[in-house]
Amino acid sequence: MKLKRNEFTTSFVVLALFAVTAALTLLSAYGAVCVTWDPKYSEPPFSMAFAYVMENLVVFRIANIITWLGALFWGYVIFAFLTQRKGAYIMALLTAIVSFAAGLVPALISDLSKVNEETPFSIGSPHWARTFANLLVIIVLLIPPVRRSVVKFASTENRFTGNIAKQLMMMSLFFFWLSMISFLGTNFMASAHVISGFNYWQLVEIQSLGAYTTSIIGVSMLGGGFILKHFKPANSLITSVEGNH
Repeated sequence: MKLKRNEFTTSFVVLALFAVTAALTLLSAYGAVCVTWDPKYSEPPFSMAFAYVMENLVVFRIANIITWLGALFWGYVIFAFLTQRKGAYIMALLTAIVSFAAGLVPALISDLSKVNEETPFSIGSPHWARTFANLLVIIVLLIPPVRRSVVKFASTENRFTGNIAKQLMMMSLFFFWLSMISFLGTNFMASAHVISGFNYWQLVEIQSLGAYTTSIIGVSMLGGGFILKHFKPANSLITSVEGNH
């Protein structure tokens, strides 16, 4: 069974969607770290601005942990598709569903806390970004032609099958993407956290650390792929490994 060009293209567009969703999920994880984990946010003046978080702190912490794991697991989902892992499609769908739920709950808590007789419900929480991104993935994956294409991509030999060098290079692009989003997000997220003249974005260094970490991972994977491609071809490496079994 050979993968058609349109199926290959569709699958790569979906993988790109995974990467964008991972980036939005990662930014959301960064943004909730300070108010969710920093003890000073339970005291005035912070507690007055984020009273709804303090009242549901366990929920927000669980959601933040799931958000971190979801952002990173999207990388593994992409890797699963590139390496024809069994159940890659199911992994993608479950990751999107869990990440969607982890975004929806705090988003609703946040926006419902502002509802009163004079203020109707409106979507304004930053949590909605990852919520809608993961919802879009769910919808796309459930479209029959898309589902058939990605399932076939994950079970059919293609230009990435068995080629460790290409797989590493593709994964390096994913981590470079996360790094770039992290670096850029440091600036616009800081400016977005100004409330009543005070900047609540206190943990920019965490985002910078994440940016450097993902950048180092990306460089390592790109370097490993380059070495395998030019000094030890991936196919011969796989043959030698299989021969030992």
